[in-house]
Amino acid sequence: YPLCALPPRLLSLRKDAFLNIKQFSQTEEAKNLNYEQKRYVDETVRAGKRNGLLLAEVDLEEFKKNKKRMSELGIDFRGCLSEDTSHFYADEKDLSGVPADVIESMEKNEAGKRKVTTKYPHYYPVIKKCNNPKTRYLMEKTYQSRCVKENTPRIEELITLRQKQA
Repeated sequence: YPLCALPPRLLSLRKDAFLNIKQFSQTEEAKNLNYEQKRYVDETVRAGKRNGLLLAEVDLEEFKKNKKRMSELGIDFRGCLSEDTSHFYADEKDLSGVPADVIESMEKNEAGKRKVTTKYPHYYPVIKKCNNPKTRYLMEKTYQSRCVKENTPRIEELITLRQKQA
């Protein structure tokens, strides 16, 4: 493949290609490119800078290590959310306005209350259609509090790593 056939994101990971394109971007020929070509060159240079390709080799390795760790943290964060089982129990009268088939899909406990989960099939009907503002508030509070204990350290580490990257 010729270099110009590759997306800027892929080129921005190759230091040799990045340095060549960066050097080309400063030539007179680059100034005479049409709009699309100029944009392509500019995007490639910007992506390379963001990927740390202007850094010294030692700093670049640290940059890549941090980037990999940030990716792992993001995967763990999303994984925790997708495996979350947060829920609350509500009386059927507190679920007025929610479609009957959705209410029927909710498990019942011994006291006859419905188990409302934060998963998509329960969340949106409760938030959008429930007539009881207290139930909607409880749903939103439960939804926004998912994995707080598990994900807070991940977010804190991610912020620290992003500050190092900047």
